[in-house]
Amino acid sequence: MNKTDEVTKELIREKLLDAATPGYAVEFDAREAEQAGAFAEDGLSEADAADSVHDENGGA
Repeated sequence: MNKTDEVTKELIREKLLDAATPGYAVEFDAREAEQAGAFAEDGLSEADAADSVHDENGGA
């Protein structure tokens, strides 16, 4: 990891701490937001959602 990456990680860490302050608006650029995990896709796929349906009465 180079010095720029270390500085960026520290800046993001500080912004995340600031974001936890009620009423304080913190701005992230797209790169910072992505590195902070804002765009991580962790939802169910359509197939997983369909597989999770359980009907105890056997109906649709």
